[in-house]
Amino acid sequence: MGDIQELCSRLIIINKGQLIEDGPLDELIDRIAPYRRLIVDFYKEEDITHPIAEIVSKEGPQITFQFNKAQLTAAKLIEDISRLTKIKDVSLEDAKTDDIIKIAYNG
Repeated sequence: MGDIQELCSRLIIINKGQLIEDGPLDELIDRIAPYRRLIVDFYKEEDITHPIAEIVSKEGPQITFQFNKAQLTAAKLIEDISRLTKIKDVSLEDAKTDDIIKIAYNG
């Protein structure tokens, strides 16, 4: 699926002979899965929440936050979290094409 994102600017999804999505890949991502994930590694296990970001996983000192990129920027989320405790490392993930297709098929 990563190849699709690198090679295609447009995505067409057909389900049981019906066209369910057709458009520029970036627009489909923004409409169908307008979220990003911020993976935060802390120095120790933390119990941190955020009023706008949802925790989607927590494994030891690592918490993955999911947030709507129209409501919150990654920079603001990092800033808010770093006010509460020290951050060891962060990584950021956009919605993947697989996620878009799963959401589109599950309607």
